[in-house]
Amino acid sequence: MEDTNPTETAGGGEVAVGSRVLVFGALYGAAVAELPAPVEVSMRRPPIVQRPDPVRLLDREVEFAEMQSSVAPGAVLHLVGEGGVGKTALLRHLAHSPSTDQCPDGVIYISARGLAVTDVLQAIYEAVALPASRAKGAADEIADALSSLRLLVILDDVEIASSEAEELVAVLQASATVASSRTGISIPGAKVVPLGGLPAEASSALLTELIGHEPSGTDAEAAAAIAAAVGGNPQRLVQAGSLAGWNWPQLGELAQQLGSSADTTLARLALAGLNETEQRLVAALALPGNPSVGAEHLGDMASLEGTSDVVRRLVQAGFIIEEDERYRLADDIAAEVESSWPLSSARSVALAYITGWAEGNRRTPEAVAAESDAIVGLAEWATASAQHRETLRLAWVAAAPLALGARFGAWGRLLNAAHGAARALDDKAAEAWVEHEHGSRALMLGDNEAAAHHLAIAAEMRDAIDDAEGAAATRRTIGLVPSGRGGRRRQQTSRTSGSLDMSNPGTRRLLLLGGAVALAAIAIAVVLATRGGDDSASSTTGDTSAIVEPTPGEVTPPPLDPTDVDPPSSTDPPATPPASSGNLQPINPNGPPIREGSEGERVRRLQEALAAFGYEPGAADGAYGPATRDAIIAFQRDNNLDADGVAGRATIRAVNAQIRETA
Repeated sequence: MEDTNPTETAGGGEVAVGSRVLVFGALYGAAVAELPAPVEVSMRRPPIVQRPDPVRLLDREVEFAEMQSSVAPGAVLHLVGEGGVGKTALLRHLAHSPSTDQCPDGVIYISARGLAVTDVLQAIYEAVALPASRAKGAADEIADALSSLRLLVILDDVEIASSEAEELVAVLQASATVASSRTGISIPGAKVVPLGGLPAEASSALLTELIGHEPSGTDAEAAAAIAAAVGGNPQRLVQAGSLAGWNWPQLGELAQQLGSSADTTLARLALAGLNETEQRLVAALALPGNPSVGAEHLGDMASLEGTSDVVRRLVQAGFIIEEDERYRLADDIAAEVESSWPLSSARSVALAYITGWAEGNRRTPEAVAAESDAIVGLAEWATASAQHRETLRLAWVAAAPLALGARFGAWGRLLNAAHGAARALDDKAAEAWVEHEHGSRALMLGDNEAAAHHLAIAAEMRDAIDDAEGAAATRRTIGLVPSGRGGRRRQQTSRTSGSLDMSNPGTRRLLLLGGAVALAAIAIAVVLATRGGDDSASSTTGDTSAIVEPTPGEVTPPPLDPTDVDPPSSTDPPATPPASSGNLQPINPNGPPIREGSEGERVRRLQEALAAFGYEPGAADGAYGPATRDAIIAFQRDNNLDADGVAGRATIRAVNAQIRETA
């Protein structure tokens, strides 16, 4: 009996980057096409303002004054301090400071936790540009757009390598850049501003506000003792107050318990005091890397109903951090949970939930991209935990939304995790898919050498497993890699629009794509080549109408599994009529075998093909039934295949070959 594993991506759509468009929902992985001209993009009129909500500061006058005086175009400030010490509050306050007048083009604040430098720069670019829907900036376009702007760019909780920091600073050369980090990464040319804890008086003031009345006598001694024990860390002061029941005498007793290792001891005591519901919520949030997740996920991840009261209680206690309706564990709590709690079960639940949620939301890639840090962390954890099938499934589901949401850094990490899983399983089809995706990603980023390398490997692997259609799809993408070694291709900086010109090399390459991908890409190219951008705040002219998505007949995203079929909705197109031999669509041979119980688009295509060939599979309804089984067996006998009624790789390839012959 034939057997194989799926290597299809869930979801369809397209994203334009520079003069290329990346198309998902096609067979064999992401497809790349050239556009006749780069996407026309309008820029917002300065000043550009993207500020968080303002906050008040607690005794940070010295650090704040130093930062204010140092904000100037071209300057780089690096705020360094441990988790909970107040970096975010200081940066949010700075975003509303009058010192921003020195940066006339505006203020952009970004929570950079978990973002690669590619994604950080994309987020800044999206704040200053008005790209058409599904259009993102190429690397050179981002550099061109940002290098001359005099912005105040505030990046909270940066987690990038020093080499990436150098790239970031180079792009933002005319702006004032203020970044914070916990680890003290090296940022070239940056002025380092260390941030320690609050002094004793400010610590006492914070505790007084939380407890509700002034300390006196021994209470004042308790305040001083607890402040010293936690090093004036505001978050730990809140945690200590919660553990002490907001009671001054008990704070003194707690200070004696903490000793010299206040951070770990406080976290351990905090966790020991949680009830069962709180423990479940904390375990659900204890994801790899401690990413923040949207509020809508908490109940399902923790298998709880009505989590709002529990979340609010833990936020007030300083155990959970809330930022713009997103939640994560406090860093010291996360570290203690990671080291002392068994998390495999909770993370497996989170992995299954996030995978299912991402699949259900694949048509809203921005929502999936917002959870990129959690998705990538879970994929990497699953690979490290030998849950390789689960890693591949999450990668197949989330790769397209991450790319469509321009989380190219997260997309790369997800593909790396999937590559490790595919190799561990010795799944050549899945490994070839990963290499193809890596190559398409590199091509979109302008890294031609990496694109050629990955795509060549993918083509060779597909040849080796006799996947002729997949190899041909990969070689079509190889044909778009510019000749020559290395380097990032310089994108055109002119923003001219035009119509499809058959003498244009990009148009000719586009037409070579063939089949469903070509139809979708040509439709996108027509719209992108003739539509520009417009906004009431922009001084440029044009039209920012969204890119027209291909119709269901042009690119049909196949389900991951025979049982993974979208439920019908009122917005679904009418059922496709039976196909003639002239408009049959090929079937991905690397999907799961079509057998009893199978449903979905691949089954429907097979039924249409068998009917066109003269067999009688019954109605082309996408459901495997007795008539479909009999038709498959008859086709297999006529083509000298194992007549078992299961359409695996060999059978589907024979069907595809006959489709090509009758087209």
